[in-house]
Amino acid sequence: MASEVAVDFARRTITIAAMKKAGVEFFVCGQYLAGEKIDPKTLTRDVTVAADALLVLMQYQNKGFALMIF
Repeated sequence: MASEVAVDFARRTITIAAMKKAGVEFFVCGQYLAGEKIDPKTLTRDVTVAADALLVLMQYQNKGFALMIF
């Protein structure tokens, strides 16, 4: 099971890196990480820790992006 998790993590890390290279930005909420006691050092370097996810959403909405909830 642990090896499956490691392989899955490696695949996701490669995918995130490729998407970032193509211009996609990834953010994770720092408050969520703290609440769940997740060490930010365990994240791939291609993910930015935001102080608050809502602030990131508002910044992108001010740039003309829209949050679509399905």
